[in-house]
Amino acid sequence: LGYDATLSIEGLIRALGTVAAPVVITAFGDDAYGGDTNQDATATTPTVPFWKRIEILPTSVGSEFHHALFRFGGTRSGGTYDHSAPVVSVENTSALFDHAAFETGGKTGLRLMSSNSVVRDSEFYGFTEAVLSVPCEQSGGQAILVSGGSPTVERNTIDGAYYGMRFCVATPVVRNNTI
Repeated sequence: LGYDATLSIEGLIRALGTVAAPVVITAFGDDAYGGDTNQDATATTPTVPFWKRIEILPTSVGSEFHHALFRFGGTRSGGTYDHSAPVVSVENTSALFDHAAFETGGKTGLRLMSSNSVVRDSEFYGFTEAVLSVPCEQSGGQAILVSGGSPTVERNTIDGAYYGMRFCVATPVVRNNTI
């Protein structure tokens, strides 16, 4: 994605990668995946974070991410929930994240707002910048932030996040995660 970009999903998105061929969503200048797409050799490298976020909006039903890698997202956008700066945000709908990886991002890997999403067998690396705010859903520094809803969060690995997971007025099912 380009600098400061937001990808808003109002319909269905299905990122169906495999172990051998993951779907990679990263900054345009990230040469680690896909090669030198901006054809400048090593003249530019993405900063952390580079693009804003992917927003899965209420009109998106059935979206899923299998073996998807998210890199260099999570820029603050200004306005509501600004401080949490998520790489991916799911709001008032549900999505499936199966064997996804969130790395080299902003303040929050995945934010679930009034969502019954499923997050399983995924990995979260980083998200160390702590921002403790009231209300809770504006906080940063966690791999997963849940505000409302009843998501299932299971068998994930979280490494380096300041808070790991944060739950605000939610009833999640949380089991077998490694933090």
